[in-house]
Amino acid sequence: NFGLYVDAETDLSPQVLANLAARFETYSDFGERLTGKAAVRYQPSRRFTLRAAVSTGFRAPGLSQEFFSKAVSNVIGGQAVDIGIVPVDKPAALALGSKPLKEETSLNFSGGFAVTPANNLTVTADYFHIRINDRVLLGATFDDDATLQILNGIGITNLGGVQYFTNGLDTRTQGIDVT
Repeated sequence: NFGLYVDAETDLSPQVLANLAARFETYSDFGERLTGKAAVRYQPSRRFTLRAAVSTGFRAPGLSQEFFSKAVSNVIGGQAVDIGIVPVDKPAALALGSKPLKEETSLNFSGGFAVTPANNLTVTADYFHIRINDRVLLGATFDDDATLQILNGIGITNLGGVQYFTNGLDTRTQGIDVT
């Protein structure tokens, strides 16, 4: 893993502060990604400030999400059943349609203000919006009759079901923070 980070901040005027940042990362076993951030703060007086920021981000799948495997015995209907958690590139996962994991990507936006109506009292309010695409999560357990036929067809007879990690969810988190 190699990363390079650059951050620049300057006063565009006595009231306006601007910030730009970029990060480049390369992973020997995953690939490359460039992310960035832009932010601005406008302070027309000592008692009032407006601010906003937008940024992108990413997270590569973890080693445990890429390569971890185990079998867990679950009791289903009074019977012990071994459920396998397998990497996406193993025959059991491939036979059930797994795909190579991609990185999670994000887009973040925030904006708000700070006001100081009296000495020793500051009130802030900020809106935030975070969107994460392709979240990596442990998928559902494949344990129906069709799954068992597929597993048996590729010579896996010791498992009663299979799970694997997948890019299975896009999320959005937003809200207002007031202090």
